Amino acid sequence: MNSSESSLFTIAQKTVLVLTLGVSIGGPWATPGTSSAEPYHVWENHVDFPASSTSSGFGKVSLSEESTLTDYHVITMSQAISEIRRISGLTWEELGRLFRVSRRSVHFWASGQPMNSRNEKFLLKVLYFFRRVDRGSARNNRATLFQIFDDRTPFDLISEENFTEAERLLGQGTGRKVLPPSMIDRSEKILRSPLPPEQLVDAMNDRIHRSSGKGRAVRTTRTKQSEIE
Repeated sequence: MNSSESSLFTIAQKTVLVLTLGVSIGGPWATPGTSSAEPYHVWENHVDFPASSTSSGFGKVSLSEESTLTDYHVITMSQAISEIRRISGLTWEELGRLFRVSRRSVHFWASGQPMNSRNEKFLLKVLYFFRRVDRGSARNNRATLFQIFDDRTPFDLISEENFTEAERLLGQGTGRKVLPPSMIDRSEKILRSPLPPEQLVDAMNDRIHRSSGKGRAVRTTRTKQSEIE
């Protein structure tokens, strides 16, 4: 394991350590509208990789002893998948290829189904990686992921967990401003939220059948000039 991958793995370990603290405290660590069975992970606010925090080393994130509870916020695995998809511009099918699983599995993860340890650690690494190389738009990120360098693409390297080489090809991105969570009412969030992935995964793309019943034909009659006069 090289230094870059070791750094990412250490980040995941520290995240789990802070997770223990978050579960024991409860209250402000809870996220409304999510399943209690879904894994939670705690990220530092500067995990969005401002230039000052990532000037050296891959994915440099520190969980210092002096940090307070206000320095962290909670994110679930389904939220992490949504962020990866939003940043990368990848489709569900492509995310499945990235994680070497089926598209259905990614849908289930996004809806809160549990992940095994290997996939969870890989998900954390991918999230940190995409945040670091983010070029500011999903269109640009997607284009660079499939750009060919010496018969290889960054997408292939990420799937093989070769983050060091993938970052060398992509370079550090400009990132984007992360807006604070919306303060709209919870019931309004539910109304605005899309259908869950488990309902969409088996959706039929066929057109809705419409009846081809015959309508009443229009009949025209001629009026004699004498009748008008």
